[in-house]
Amino acid sequence: VADFFAKYYGPQRLTVALAGDVTVEQ
Repeated sequence: VADFFAKYYGPQRLTVALAGDVTVEQ
């Protein structure tokens, strides 16, 4: 999954996406 996001959004976007997912999860 991380690789998928990395290809479409890039490393910087991936970090933000992961942080957003964590926030939503909580």
